[in-house]
Amino acid sequence: RIESLLAIRKLHDEYGHIQEIIVQNFRAKENTKMAQAPEPDLDELLWTLAVARLIFGAEMNIQAPPNLSPGVLAQLIDAGINDWGGVSPLTPDHVNPEGFARRDNWLSGSHRPMPTLDHDLISDHHINHAADARIVAIIESCKQGQAPSVDDVAYLFSARGNDFTYVCQQADALRQASKGDTVSYVVNRNINYTNVCYFNCRFCAFSKGKQHEDLRGKPYDLSADEIVRRCQEAWQRGATEVCMQGGIHPDYTGQTYIDIVETVKQAVPEMHVHAFSPLEVWQGAATANLTLDEFLQQLQKAG
Repeated sequence: RIESLLAIRKLHDEYGHIQEIIVQNFRAKENTKMAQAPEPDLDELLWTLAVARLIFGAEMNIQAPPNLSPGVLAQLIDAGINDWGGVSPLTPDHVNPEGFARRDNWLSGSHRPMPTLDHDLISDHHINHAADARIVAIIESCKQGQAPSVDDVAYLFSARGNDFTYVCQQADALRQASKGDTVSYVVNRNINYTNVCYFNCRFCAFSKGKQHEDLRGKPYDLSADEIVRRCQEAWQRGATEVCMQGGIHPDYTGQTYIDIVETVKQAVPEMHVHAFSPLEVWQGAATANLTLDEFLQQLQKAG
């Protein structure tokens, strides 16, 4: 284990590309080839986490999947982790120890019929008793235009068997009533106008800063002419939308973002502009001394 961690650190020292180390303790599970294999005890896990923290220092993110070590989360933190994974009120980050293979090669949108097992789950004949009263009430409330609460959403996600079929049927009925069988899509081009960013988000492998100018290519800041060229090329190839997003460039102001939008609209007036992350909007508003509402109105006016 130490040799593996040292090998990873050597690569990271050279390339600066490792964002997180995940230490996953083996768990035996029934009906798998390693069902009878011995599991490492808690001390082994804690020792490995502590060694990983010593090897990589305070800056590295270290994770241990929480569902593989229930009841000892505080000890995992004491050992050195700073990440439990994607834990949220609705979807705890549960690691599947063995994984499950696909049952078939069917894909949505293909011309082949849906597999019988999946088709039966959403068919009328699959329901053999009334759906759960709370699920019915939640869906009826949604039909009246009321937004579901977080608890309601969590309850819908818990639907199984007949209740799952009922939720699918209601969703399909809403789709049929509102959109029919027409499927639409947008031909889109992403234009990342700069990868220079003064934020140091640990998960980001895109942005460039002074400390890693030699990694993952050179920093760039597209000119207005290049943005125009890419927009016109996209339009000629059938695109009707451009998605504009980039790093938080320290020299960008609110006017910069407005200029980018105006550049697109002047180049191709009919182009739909899908632009800017929340952080970019915040940056633009702050540098323009405007409220978020005021700045968003200016962006909308620009196009």
